[in-house]
Amino acid sequence: MNIKKLLSYILLVLLVLVSQPTSVNASVDRESLRTDGQERIHTSQRPVRPEREISEYRTDEILVKMKGSDRPIRVHNKRGLEIDDLVQEYTQRADVEYAEPNYIAYASYIPNDTHYPLQWNFDNAEYGGVQAAEAWDTENGKDIVVAIIDTGVAYENYGSRWRGYAQAPDLAGTTFVQGYDFVNNDYHANDDQGHGTHVAGTIAQTTNNDLGVAGLAHGASIMPLKALSQSGSGSYADLADAIRYAADNGAHVINMSLGGSQSSTSLADAVTYAHDKGVTIVAASGNDGKNMDSYPASYPEVISVGATRYDETRAPYSNYGSSLDIVAPGGDTSVDQNGDGYGDGILQQTFGSSRSSFGYYFYQGTSMATPHVAAAAAMIISAGIASTPDDVRIVLQTSADDLGTSGRDDIFGHGLLNVAAALGVGVVQPPQPEPEPEPEPGDEIPTIVITNPINAATVNELITFSADADDTEGVDTVDFLIDGVLHTQDDSAPYETSWDTTMVQNGSYTLTAIVYDSIGQTATDTLSVVVSNQEVTPAETEVFTESFENGFGQWSQDSQRDWRTSRQRATDGRHSAEIDGGTANGTLTSVGIDLQGKTNASVAFSWYIESRLDSNEYVAFDVSTDGGTTWINEDSLEGNVDTEDMWHHEEYRLANITALKIRYRGDMNRSSEDADVDNIVVTAF
Repeated sequence: MNIKKLLSYILLVLLVLVSQPTSVNASVDRESLRTDGQERIHTSQRPVRPEREISEYRTDEILVKMKGSDRPIRVHNKRGLEIDDLVQEYTQRADVEYAEPNYIAYASYIPNDTHYPLQWNFDNAEYGGVQAAEAWDTENGKDIVVAIIDTGVAYENYGSRWRGYAQAPDLAGTTFVQGYDFVNNDYHANDDQGHGTHVAGTIAQTTNNDLGVAGLAHGASIMPLKALSQSGSGSYADLADAIRYAADNGAHVINMSLGGSQSSTSLADAVTYAHDKGVTIVAASGNDGKNMDSYPASYPEVISVGATRYDETRAPYSNYGSSLDIVAPGGDTSVDQNGDGYGDGILQQTFGSSRSSFGYYFYQGTSMATPHVAAAAAMIISAGIASTPDDVRIVLQTSADDLGTSGRDDIFGHGLLNVAAALGVGVVQPPQPEPEPEPEPGDEIPTIVITNPINAATVNELITFSADADDTEGVDTVDFLIDGVLHTQDDSAPYETSWDTTMVQNGSYTLTAIVYDSIGQTATDTLSVVVSNQEVTPAETEVFTESFENGFGQWSQDSQRDWRTSRQRATDGRHSAEIDGGTANGTLTSVGIDLQGKTNASVAFSWYIESRLDSNEYVAFDVSTDGGTTWINEDSLEGNVDTEDMWHHEEYRLANITALKIRYRGDMNRSSEDADVDNIVVTAF
């Protein structure tokens, strides 16, 4: 199997360590808490109370200081005027020293959610918090969409009573936008595992509703994207599709509390695609407790997040290393450093054994740290402090509380997330271009014009690329560039070079000429041309065919001799080549294939595996381009990985062949398992 296909099936895993539950009932005091090992916090539901409307000043009165008086007096707005009009009216009076609105001061925003005091990770007087209360005085992530790529989110009531899904009660006031389920291929990205719902709560749990716990960016909207199954794992292919969906459907931030141990081109391309579309991407560093890379967190476009405990030390499970960017509270349920009677996990609402039985659970892991950073990114973007992913990263890193070695280090990255400090950074200004150098007195800017070829010309031969250049003090050099790459430099007139367009691929090319004078002043001229060479298609010749209607005359087997012609299934004629189970890497090898003087070939065929194949059982396709001396595995069909009980049609193109042979191999444990190959065609060109 080629590497891209292999990597698309590498499984992602949840980056979460779930604590042993403790049960809390909001209606009883701490002495009567259950400690029966079923740890979750139960609460009765109460009506959602809207947040108060924030006003700058009282509308029923103003403050007026009369001349000669030692303090202002309150003047009631009996006529119901606009406060600005009333202030203006008194300001214009000759006996008034000043008039102003009676402004209102508020205590720092502290949500009334029942269990907010247990969320040490948001704010506390001693250690470990991200300074949420101070941040909430100015920002909550309003109008920002955060995509959560995970096991789904318990965001809707959907399906039947017994087999359906229910909305988490503490997400009832949270805003959701359309998501997608890439595991089941539908538009209902509901959670069947619990992890994604817990992550969503840290970002945007309904807040200040007299119920449960708070969310950090509780004004943000959530886009639920399910790429992990009920087992907590999923393929890179689904993850890459989810990333692209988020980028194409309005997400500002992507949270991925997940990761795999292998890099993948398809996954890296999806990350780059989203980053280039302006999406800030945040992912967990992993829970192996090692100096190691986890993907997608280790890609340069992604903000990699590690985890800390209450005392701001590295959580023992948290990965570290050169790709780590920042840390946030991930918790450690094995200790109670803050003395609140519970293990120091991250508290949010999710479900347990039943998808409709919700409680408040303490989890730990880099999965729990990551949504803190995603929420902070949403608040930074909402506040207008930064708009691009790179600027968001700069704000987060420069405002973090430095831990460990001074400056960035591999244990804590740039430090512990500080949301309040990030919101106080100020608007990030885009970089300003360097001013053009002022010309020396008497020396004007040089001039240059491309004289050949002309703009939009079509070329298909050896051409002259030339330019006229001039300067009052003399031209130093002229650079000729093709698609931004230096082709030739000329230091004497006539300024020109040759370009053999027959040696490049057809398409559009940008030609640039740059003139330099003696003091470094420059001028540029640019145009585009189209290269259109006549394409020569090599003659193709069919040199080998096999449909196994006449046995194995063109093939040889190893000593196991487990291949036979079969009439069980075929794509061409009545027979195929079948390998039965109970074989250990049994081979079927072709004769040498005569390419009739050509050195390139394509090999096309069809193959099939039964659903009875187990994991690690397979049929494989190998190629030798040196007559059988060395072999290269091109592809394979694997049990419980590739689609079973159907024909797969394949074609492979080979180059620089000396002597071609092909072979098929199978490895199965039982005689009831089998695989088939049919309709092989080799074409030389």
